Amino acid sequence: MRHQSLSFLIAIMLHTTVLAQISFERLSYNVETYSEDFEVVLKNTLYNSGMDTVTTAWLRIVDDFPAARWTGSSICDNINCAVPSIGNREMLPISPGDSSRLDVHFLTNGFSGDGDVELLVWDVSDSAGSVQTLSFTVKNDASFATNVSDILNEEDVDLSVGNGYVQLSAKSDTRLIVNVYDLLGNQVKSASCNGMLSLDVRDLPATMYFVQVLQGSTLVKTQSFVR
Repeated sequence: MRHQSLSFLIAIMLHTTVLAQISFERLSYNVETYSEDFEVVLKNTLYNSGMDTVTTAWLRIVDDFPAARWTGSSICDNINCAVPSIGNREMLPISPGDSSRLDVHFLTNGFSGDGDVELLVWDVSDSAGSVQTLSFTVKNDASFATNVSDILNEEDVDLSVGNGYVQLSAKSDTRLIVNVYDLLGNQVKSASCNGMLSLDVRDLPATMYFVQVLQGSTLVKTQSFVR
């Protein structure tokens, strides 16, 4: 796998209006990989080099995987990792001299294909002057690195939620991992099984959640539900 590293800078400039403004180095991330890994991670660091605490936010404006059996991308910031269905989030404040991650995790499922992600990032106190577009592209060719014949397809797994239980039934007794995430991307439940599972979620607060079913490091299925 060939990786590149890059970072971008938040420059805090005090004006007569005492309004913080974000500026970034030019961001363009294009990577070709040869990997059977579940994730291809593009790591980025966001710095506050100014004199004031700054609060930033990001918005996913492109999440495009036209020729791949990929799940999408997770955006990991200083709160947690946001699953592909989460399109935007306000980050925790960054103190002067401190930094935060803003990583993009391409969820390849071990398959070949292309993926494109674009984010808008801005200072929430100066949205008009600080919005920047960040672009990321990955091309993955895993065809020679893995044998996918034993990987379950989405239709091979029946997943339902009712009466406070996540019910799973797969077409084979393959070892599977089931993770439940809240809307902020926090993992709130996890269990493993051999093709059959009844996971008790009755203790979770009443809101929306996401279930991910993994076979090894490969994401087989994702589904949302309301508790």
